Amino acid sequence: MTLENEDEEFSYSRFKDQSILIAKYPARKNQDIQEIMERHTCPGFQHNLTYFVNSFNNNNIAGGRLRNASLPFSSLDVYHGFRFSLNDLGNEVDLDLGNLEIGSVKAKPKSLGSPARFDMVVVMISEDCESTGLQSARIGPLKVIFRLPTKLYGSWTAPSTWPSEPLAYVE
Repeated sequence: MTLENEDEEFSYSRFKDQSILIAKYPARKNQDIQEIMERHTCPGFQHNLTYFVNSFNNNNIAGGRLRNASLPFSSLDVYHGFRFSLNDLGNEVDLDLGNLEIGSVKAKPKSLGSPARFDMVVVMISEDCESTGLQSARIGPLKVIFRLPTKLYGSWTAPSTWPSEPLAYVE
């Protein structure tokens, strides 16, 4: 399998230069956050998302008040996986043939006929982290791949400081 074969299904990626491919359209558009927490078995998702979104606001809400704060949206676009080049991670298999080896990561809830799949991932949490070791890294299940909305309650536009690329929630 090569990255060229994936271009049609996974044609959108802000990270093409890093060989990360994600679907052009989400698997679930405007999925309710409560439903995401149930189907993806991540009860802390909304709480952590509230803290994350608050970190991008100019007028941050203080810790005690933030516990009672609500998000300015109730749904998210959700993706069920992405693909990446193993060669970018230092895997030199098939490099001499010019082929790229592809890895994939899934965060897919149970559906009719297929079990849930929440792959384990290694997250680099510091610039000092190396791709060959676990120092400054964390390991956990990838629970949700999502994109923050561009429109908020009351037809407000999302702040320009919010990330526009898909994000990942790892427990």
